[in-house]
Amino acid sequence: MLLRRQSVRKLLNAALADGWSAWVELWVARSYALAHLRAVGNKLRSPEKASAWSFWSSSMLEAKRLAELARLEREGASLEAQLRRARHEAHQAGLVNLAHEDEIRALREKLAELGGAMGDGANVKSTLEELR
Repeated sequence: MLLRRQSVRKLLNAALADGWSAWVELWVARSYALAHLRAVGNKLRSPEKASAWSFWSSSMLEAKRLAELARLEREGASLEAQLRRARHEAHQAGLVNLAHEDEIRALREKLAELGGAMGDGANVKSTLEELR
């Protein structure tokens, strides 16, 4: 009878013992992880590591700044080239326009000479049609 009561008590307390064991394991793992994090944090707070981090951080910022500056210079050079090209094309268009104006002026002078020499309006009209 005593043996049966002891075995029933053990079965009832087995779940409680399993829960306690699980909690102890969790507490040990958490304590270990926190202690490990504290140790790593203390190593990172050392003056050598802090100065190395500061140097790395400033050098990375400088590298990013230089890369951005190089990109902006490339874009600026490209825009300057486009501006030079557009100015050249505008100059060429101006020269073509000037040549057309000179041609129109010469044709008007020739028309005036022909009109004065012919005197007749019908002849002027026919001459104009021929020039076209």
